[in-house]
Amino acid sequence: MIIIFLCRQSASSQVLQVKENTKDSLTKIYPKYKGGTSAIYKIIKDNLVYPQSAIDNRIGGEVIIQFEVDTSGNVDNIITLKGINEDIDKEAIRLIGLLNGWSPGKINGEKCSVVFNLPIYFYPDRKFKRKYLKEHK
Repeated sequence: MIIIFLCRQSASSQVLQVKENTKDSLTKIYPKYKGGTSAIYKIIKDNLVYPQSAIDNRIGGEVIIQFEVDTSGNVDNIITLKGINEDIDKEAIRLIGLLNGWSPGKINGEKCSVVFNLPIYFYPDRKFKRKYLKEHK
């Protein structure tokens, strides 16, 4: 998962981008979703409505969604980085839109927006899932 902090400096309109693997002296606090990662995947699982056209045509795989957790802890700027088809991509975006209620990220005590990339996997049936997982080890 790629995480980027976006901090608006009060004295200017510059945006500070700090990638997760950067070694620096900044104090970074990552946003946290209420209930953690397991709660994110539970919401996705419980609310997923698999598009009928994708079931009928046995379409599935990995969708990568990028979204921003803003300084209020809400999800914003949701886009598809890697899609499968229009119906599945729309469903992935809808699911991420349900994930409001984060504690915001901070850099050196200042609230910051943070960008996440999250994969969501779609499998129309168990046979498709087994084959997909075998091919993508």
